[in-house]
Amino acid sequence: MTELAAIGHVRSPHRTAADTPIQARLTPDTAGSIEILPEYLPGLEGLDDFDYAWMLTLLHLDPVVDDGTDPLRPVPFLATDPDQHVGVFATRYPARPNPIGLSLIHIIGVDGNTVEFSGFEDLRIGWYRDSKLGRR
Repeated sequence: MTELAAIGHVRSPHRTAADTPIQARLTPDTAGSIEILPEYLPGLEGLDDFDYAWMLTLLHLDPVVDDGTDPLRPVPFLATDPDQHVGVFATRYPARPNPIGLSLIHIIGVDGNTVEFSGFEDLRIGWYRDSKLGRR
């Protein structure tokens, strides 16, 4: 099995689950940053020429979800029926079998080892793993 190496740390403005949006599209101007570890600094060259990147992260903090539901069949946050259980893979439920996150971020700029970005919705994101780039 391939082991992924952490290449940096994501900083989020969200401090509690209550102030964390369910989807980034609801708060597209929310800013965050990635601090790249020194040994990966050369990998940032040219990144500021792009508008967007896919950010792959490890969700290192276990979510506190103790609502008595089957973790593989939760009730989605936006469900109108409290008994509307669906499979976890059809939701954005925080308790997942594999603690990985994928976010499309808008690159604001790169300054030294810091990547500033917007379009971010997760409180629990921690170790930054990799990205794929895109232009408008």
